[in-house]
Amino acid sequence: MNALHLFVATAFIAAVQSVTAQTPEWIWHANGGKAPGNNERRFFRKTFTLDAKPTKATLAASVDNEGTAFVNAKSVATIVSWEQAISVDVTADLKAGENILALRGINEGGAAGVVARLELTFADGKKQSIVTDLTWLAHNEDVVGWQTAGFKNQGWEKPISVAKLGAGPWGDVFGGGGAKGAKGAAKAPSGKRDATPVAALYTLPGFKTELLISGEPEEGSWVNLCKDNKGRLILSPQYRSNNPDGGLLRVTLGADGKVAKREFIAKPLYDAQGMCFANGALWVVVNKYSTSFASGLYRITDDGSD
Repeated sequence: MNALHLFVATAFIAAVQSVTAQTPEWIWHANGGKAPGNNERRFFRKTFTLDAKPTKATLAASVDNEGTAFVNAKSVATIVSWEQAISVDVTADLKAGENILALRGINEGGAAGVVARLELTFADGKKQSIVTDLTWLAHNEDVVGWQTAGFKNQGWEKPISVAKLGAGPWGDVFGGGGAKGAKGAAKAPSGKRDATPVAALYTLPGFKTELLISGEPEEGSWVNLCKDNKGRLILSPQYRSNNPDGGLLRVTLGADGKVAKREFIAKPLYDAQGMCFANGALWVVVNKYSTSFASGLYRITDDGSD
């Protein structure tokens, strides 16, 4: 009887350890012990081998503050805010043999982390999970091919664990119960952020790169750009949530090539996935994301009253 009790206890402990091991962790680059910085970009990868192609595969992921998820080098999801974790079907992107799950994260100040859980189901009913933990690799530079399984990860290092899924400051972002900061308030976008420094960009000989303007935190990502008939630049922000005060951003450059004026037009239209100025009008394609506008093609004209 004692032997039976020991067997049951051992099996129970093993089961608990298995479940615990499958809890995703928020991870980040070690940064040599330094705190995460503003506009800090970090890269994470995990290779794994599958005996068979899964019949179902769902990826859940979040990044503080924003980022991209890759499966076998294919971009499968964009995360625009840590409060809005993504969940996507990636069954068609996996195969028997070696695979890779990769995450690119951008921090805009304060706490930083990426978290992911890939849930797999196979034809025989077996299930498997791939989660972010300390078996992943992290790097601080965007190296060509880093999202591919065959990439030589020389110089990559073990990440640090910031917190388990469900712990602060994020909460359970996969269960919909997160989005609360350490003091119980939703984490707002940080203050002014700067775009990637010019010195960090690769430029061909004979070309010059200048940083003209950086996006404001509340604008999320700029997803499109065109020029109107007066040479002004028109950009489309991608806000994190419905923004009735939003609009397309029009930027006027002065004679010195610097930004002379920054204004919003066509309020509250944004999330433009395509823009073109032609025949006296701005033509805009909207793929509804957070805007109240339905997906479609819009023509915007100026009556000249202002």
